[in-house]
Parts: sequence; structure tokens; C-alpha cells
Amino acid sequence: MNLETLLEELATEFPEMKFRIGKRLFTPCIIAHQTNYYGADIFVKKKYIIVEASIPDMSTRIILGGGALILKAKKEFHIPAHLIFHYLSKKYEDVKLRQ
Repeated sequence: MNLETLLEELATEFPEMKFRIGKRLFTPCIIAHQTNYYGADIFVKKKYIIVEASIPDMSTRIILGGGALILKAKKEFHIPAHLIFHYLSKKYEDVKLRQ
């Protein structure tokens, strides 16, 4: 499986979210964007998929700075990652949710 195929699949399943391919710490991934504050990063490895809750917009990360810790404590922050994780774990064998 590659990033482009998974991106199309997720975009079809979750039309309320925006998806794009980007990099986190120099690693290519799919960035899911529900709002400027809530989203998920999806990393495709050789044997498994990792889903992680994240702040999708880099400018929002910079503006929030240390306040991001407060945002990550909110329940809503993890919702997009959990939705994507549950969907992918039904379709693929080895999917991990990074907390």
C-alpha cells in the first residue's frame, strides 16, 4: 500500500476532512485536517500503519506554541485520529494508534 492509494480511500470515507500528503519530522505521511486545531497524521510503514492525533496546520502549531499541551488534553483533539484508526483497523491487519 502506498500513501496516494490510502489518501484516496480516506478522502472517500471521510468527506468532512481534508487530506494531503506532507512530512512530519522528515517522514512522509498523510495529514488529515478536520479543523486548524484537530486532525491526524497517518504513517504507512512496511508492515503496519500508525495513526496519531495532531495539530494539522503548521501555522497553528507555531501560534499555539506551549499552549498546544492544553489543546492536546481536550477530548475533541483525539476524535479525528480515533475515527480514522477504527476505520483502518477494520480494513487492515496491523494498525496502531499512537497516543
